[in-house]
Amino acid sequence: MRLINVQTYKLEEFFNERVPPYAILSHTWGNDQDEILFHDITEGNAESANHWPIKFKGCCKQAAKDGLNYVWIDTCCIDKTNSVELGEAINSMFRWYKEATVCYAYLTDVTVKSIEISNPHMGSEFPTSRWFQRGWTLQELLAPRNILFYNSTWTFLGSKKDIKMLRLIEKATGIRRSFLRGTQELIDASIAQRMSWASRRITKRKEDIAYCLLGIFDITMPMIYGEGDRAFIRLQEELIKKTRDDSIFAWGLGLPEPVSVGSKHIISAGVFATSPADFVNSRHILSGKREIKSTATFVIDGGCVRSNLPLCPNSRGHLFGLLNCGLEINGSGKMVVGIPLSHSLFGEYIRPRGRCSQLFPAPKAGTSASQIYIKTERQQRTATVSGNSNCFEIEDPSEAGLKLIEVEPQECWLEEESLITISSNLSRNTVQQYWIRFRPENKGPTDFLTKAQCHIMTCSQTTLLKDLVRYSSNIRQSAFGKNIARDTLQSIHVTVEQDNTDGQMIFIVKLAKTTTLPSVTVDATYELKLQAAKSERDKAAKAENELYLKIGKFNRQRGTAYTLVSVDKRLAEIREEMGQLEKIQKCRVELSKQGLSIERKFDDLNKIALANGYNPVLTTRSTLTGHSFIVWNVAFSPDGKILAVAFSPDGKILASASGDKTVRFWGVATGAARRTLTGHSASVLSVAFSPDGKILASASGDNTVRLWEVATGAAQ
Repeated sequence: MRLINVQTYKLEEFFNERVPPYAILSHTWGNDQDEILFHDITEGNAESANHWPIKFKGCCKQAAKDGLNYVWIDTCCIDKTNSVELGEAINSMFRWYKEATVCYAYLTDVTVKSIEISNPHMGSEFPTSRWFQRGWTLQELLAPRNILFYNSTWTFLGSKKDIKMLRLIEKATGIRRSFLRGTQELIDASIAQRMSWASRRITKRKEDIAYCLLGIFDITMPMIYGEGDRAFIRLQEELIKKTRDDSIFAWGLGLPEPVSVGSKHIISAGVFATSPADFVNSRHILSGKREIKSTATFVIDGGCVRSNLPLCPNSRGHLFGLLNCGLEINGSGKMVVGIPLSHSLFGEYIRPRGRCSQLFPAPKAGTSASQIYIKTERQQRTATVSGNSNCFEIEDPSEAGLKLIEVEPQECWLEEESLITISSNLSRNTVQQYWIRFRPENKGPTDFLTKAQCHIMTCSQTTLLKDLVRYSSNIRQSAFGKNIARDTLQSIHVTVEQDNTDGQMIFIVKLAKTTTLPSVTVDATYELKLQAAKSERDKAAKAENELYLKIGKFNRQRGTAYTLVSVDKRLAEIREEMGQLEKIQKCRVELSKQGLSIERKFDDLNKIALANGYNPVLTTRSTLTGHSFIVWNVAFSPDGKILAVAFSPDGKILASASGDKTVRFWGVATGAARRTLTGHSASVLSVAFSPDGKILASASGDNTVRLWEVATGAAQ
């Protein structure tokens, strides 16, 4: 990270922990000749010309006033001619703004000098500044904990923390003040909400409308200038890899719906939004709590997005997929976002262009969901088949040296007429697939398969057509759309012609030999194996994700921060600690044995001393712990061997009086606590057993003597 020294105006480079405290500048770019650029500083251009713009000088001067020695300014701290460095900087920029000691927002088009809302110029000039309209300044507004705003002459206007300023910013941006203050994490806002914050912002380059949002969504991805709108698509593709927030598809709310949209000419809008502007009306959309029963999240698969969604028609009969996000309407319960869908002849769904998303009442618990594939491609025309007598007619394949072997679904095949009937009893959200298997008359090892909608591929003769039909929706989209395939001997070309007769729509499937070589022959057997491998990979990825969730839960419960990488290191440390503890335990056991042996020696020596009239040798038999204050007095056991507080006449129970207002009974043989007597309101100073050992008397500083039953501990 390069920083500008505010005294020398020179660039200095720092790494990791060595980065000193610094101020950071947020601004809108002017013309290049009005900015200090990287090469101006490194080559000394600005210094030699004695030309330091007010933006640059003012930032350095203000930082020096605030006791900071360094500033970061994007115009001159990044070498933008180095694409690798530029990409790293863009991916790091949100963090740099977040870690800055202070952020200065320099508003070149604001001249007012007061933030008083009563000032009519402030009420109009400040919130309409270009600073609130640019894409890059959105993350610069959200990342720093505090921002100091300055007008064009570096006159202080106020802080983001000031309530007057905060109200103006909230009104100008539509961003809730809890996110502006930083008291609420950005991740708490749904994807649709965060996109809406950028919906009215613009960038100089198309790609930057995606790149300026990377930090807000905690995403990193390579910079590819020249890809245009594809950058924003890539951002959304990265988002669905790391989130379960359905609101990424909650765009298009409230957009006008053309009346002329007809079912015969439906154009795919693609499943992804083209820019944040599509989320302009999604400011209040909240992510759901998985109330919709679903077994799958959104997954990109072969040119489609796969997911399980409940399907619901609106009042006009148009189909919608219900997302697990929406809003609560006072008095009306929860509403969820429904995205428009239309099923196509090719087994997938499209999101029709010109139809807007709508709000629907939240479905009841247990509502079933259907696995569907929504095409990601935009502007794809589809033809829908309708009517009661539509069919596919299979031309005689013998001219191509082939023999028709089987058709799926079998119930749709009229063998004598060589027709596949298109069912008219399917529900609106169901698309039937029709597959035909042909075998070369030369009895080669490879069959030809056609999907009646003009796709052809090969497969081994051992591959079951039912398996292909069952898993065809998971096959890569790139495997379809081929109309030529070749086995080891010949190339076969398939065409589908449409014939309308008396309102009946017939699709004629023709196969013919061709000398044209296909660019690639799709092997359906390989595709099935690939799907099986992908399924295993997905299961492994799911298991890995569950492992991440487990380690996350472990960390939350214990206040740790383990990663999968650090677990091995920690286990090694634990094993080393266990080794040390086992050694300690072993030493403890040895010392315990040694101590017991020593006690026995002292017992023997005491017996000898008593037998010879010597004074006994005193040793510590055991330490009784449990009182929380002073233990007041002592006494000898009846046999005179043990020193303690008060013994029962039979020598089996020891009673102790303590300043913690309690009396405790202990087993002499074991040293174990038997009972705690409570009731005194001051320190217990002395205890004594009755001659028969059934009653204990306790004297306390609360001016009372209490009698207790030794057997039960009951106060008498």
